[in-house]
Amino acid sequence: MGPGSRLGRDVVRGHGVDDWYDVDTGDSEALAALVRREHVDAAVCVLDRSFATALEAIGCPVVFVDSLPFLWTRDDTASLPLRASASCAQLCLSLPAPAWPVMAQVDNLRWVEAVVLRLRPARGPRSVRPVSAPPW
Repeated sequence: MGPGSRLGRDVVRGHGVDDWYDVDTGDSEALAALVRREHVDAAVCVLDRSFATALEAIGCPVVFVDSLPFLWTRDDTASLPLRASASCAQLCLSLPAPAWPVMAQVDNLRWVEAVVLRLRPARGPRSVRPVSAPPW
């Protein structure tokens, strides 16, 4: 089952999610009813802050995944699911100073490798030619 916004759908498409639901995250009763009806024990929320927060608020454990935590600033704090059961943030080369205070508030933070889609099968090992002296 895949409720929530359309933001993360392409990331999880093809990984066992067949049915999608558009859910008003402000309607906790309807959300709780959907969780009960679909027998949801836990959720993975990709990019959807409000959905992750709404699920945690009704007692459904959430793994929140965000690929852009380096853009977070204090202005984002109120909208982030800081208390998610697990928060996965994509590693970046350098975390900008404005993001540090926000990241310090995230409970259960896990840094993860790049969140990317495989558009085609991975290539096999490449042949490597030894470096030789130039022909001139």
